[in-house]
Amino acid sequence: MLRDNTAAELKAIVGAGRYIDTPEALLAYSYDAFVQEAMPEAVILPETTAEWRPS
Repeated sequence: MLRDNTAAELKAIVGAGRYIDTPEALLAYSYDAFVQEAMPEAVILPETTAEWRPS
C-alpha cells in the first residue's frame, strides 16, 4: 500500500478522479491475458495517449 503522502501527491498531480486505490477497483487491474496476477497499489488513468506513450 502506498504511503498516505505519496497517494496525496499523486492525487494532487493528476486529480482525485484519475487516481484509483480501492481494493475492489484495483482487482480489475490485477490481471490481463498473462497467467500471473499482481495487485497494483494504485492506478492512474491517463486522459490522452500522450500521457502514457513513450517519447
